[in-house]
Amino acid sequence: MNQYTFEIQKPVVQTKFGQLRGVTYGDVNIFMGIPYARAKRFHMPEEPQAWTGIKNAYTYGPITPQMLPPNPPPYYRGLHMLQKQGEDCQNLNIWAPKTLNGEKKPVFVWMHGGGYFAGNALEEYSFDGFNLAHYGDVIFVSINHRLNILGHLNLADYGEEFSNSVNVGIADLVAALKWIHENIAAFGGDPENVTLCGHSGGGGKVQCMYQLEEAAPYFQRGIVLSGALKGSLEMSDHDSRQIAKSILEELGITRETIEKIYEVPYEELVAAYRKA
Repeated sequence: MNQYTFEIQKPVVQTKFGQLRGVTYGDVNIFMGIPYARAKRFHMPEEPQAWTGIKNAYTYGPITPQMLPPNPPPYYRGLHMLQKQGEDCQNLNIWAPKTLNGEKKPVFVWMHGGGYFAGNALEEYSFDGFNLAHYGDVIFVSINHRLNILGHLNLADYGEEFSNSVNVGIADLVAALKWIHENIAAFGGDPENVTLCGHSGGGGKVQCMYQLEEAAPYFQRGIVLSGALKGSLEMSDHDSRQIAKSILEELGITRETIEKIYEVPYEELVAAYRKA
């Protein structure tokens, strides 16, 4: 076996929702772009739809639409070329060492930074989980989820269906942890030995998971890298509702015509936010 080439025989695992086919590189099985949830715009995530046959997990899935154009330094530019943006961005990636005889590996879940408005699971080469899986003998999982306006716009004043819109980006992470808990054993992972880790905004996301009863059953430890925030990003519920009101006024949308929010192109949402 040449550790620097992909193997011809590809690994297939059975998840709760269907079979996935990945690739093997050296002693690590890699599965990319796995859907862990689906969601209507500004709504809470739901379980993904099951499928028949075998779904190929060879490529990264879409990242959440970004508010700022990517401007990576030259040594990141190649990886940034792999990014596809789309609102159907609830997907995760898995690097899993090959296992024998039902062995269970510890699970390391990476939450990317970006201050809750930017970033993604593949924005830096260091977010590739191969080395930790190969040298650390752990299952490495990275998560994409909703950010910025799509993940945190407070539309609670516009109907019960939007009562949780301000936190759907965080709810995506809980849905991802639930998926990992229910399916990671198929990849050789131990669902009772899960460590979360994040840097900057990702560290803040780890702190959020510690505060949510819904997330508690799905992890045992957490690592926060420069994730503590106080003051600069705090916003009251009243202020967040006022910002949403200003955005919708800019778009010409009222409580009576709120259904139009589903049809507004993302770029127009961003433009209205900047004016608000």
